[in-house]
Amino acid sequence: MVGLSFLKLIRIWNSLLVLASVFIGVLFTETLSPAAPIVLSCVSAFFIASGGYGVNDYFDYRIDLVNKPLRPIPRGDLKRMHAVVVSLLFMGTGVVIAHFISGKLGLVAAAAAGLLILYSYVLKRLVFVGNFVVSLLCGLAFVYGGMSVGKIGPTLVPAAFSFLFHLGREILKDVEDVEGDRKGGAHTIPIRFGRRSAIILYTLIYLLLIALTPFPYLRGIYSWRYLISVVVLVDLSLILTIMYVWRRDANYGIANRVLKLIMPLGLFSLYLGR
Repeated sequence: MVGLSFLKLIRIWNSLLVLASVFIGVLFTETLSPAAPIVLSCVSAFFIASGGYGVNDYFDYRIDLVNKPLRPIPRGDLKRMHAVVVSLLFMGTGVVIAHFISGKLGLVAAAAAGLLILYSYVLKRLVFVGNFVVSLLCGLAFVYGGMSVGKIGPTLVPAAFSFLFHLGREILKDVEDVEGDRKGGAHTIPIRFGRRSAIILYTLIYLLLIALTPFPYLRGIYSWRYLISVVVLVDLSLILTIMYVWRRDANYGIANRVLKLIMPLGLFSLYLGR
């Protein structure tokens, strides 16, 4: 029971998605040897992300009592102190592993871990700052993979698209979580400026993302296969989600889950046309 609760605490599937993002970053560099730094960078990112989720739940205890009452800590399956200690050990392990690859990667790992803690402690409750930081870290996962093999350039396009995608999704998540965030003292965009303003910003960010998707093809970075797949699989899906969230009866939780399904489609499009 405790083991299952801990897997829920560290968001095992989300953490595996971070691991996959690092590996995909490596794939974009077309450098698959030596294998050791690649494997270690993926494991390192998994530990840091897992620990970050646990630390976030430690600080968000009161908010989760309202927004996510079935998570392990508010449900009472895990004690807060036990959760945060194990989570910090996870993060520390990830940073140490990164240092075995290179000093630079170790510094990036330490900075990412520090940002995750700072995000959970205070940045999350600041207007837009928390959204920006977590989106930046999501994009960094691809660069992290490139750094492990010494090639950052090929990872910059997926990192930039990932940043914009997560920025829009983070804002929509704030719209979904207004009730609990308000009780927890968070100052998110929908709380400070209203739901409509947040949805407008969400829409503008995704329209910008859609407008930018053809550029890698037009600049000769990716092939026609990328252009066709990204338009059909990603752009049209994003347009549909934009239309949906403007409905009076929109369920923002459903919209966020749909966006989570669109993420691997975007990665597939990028990899297909590289």
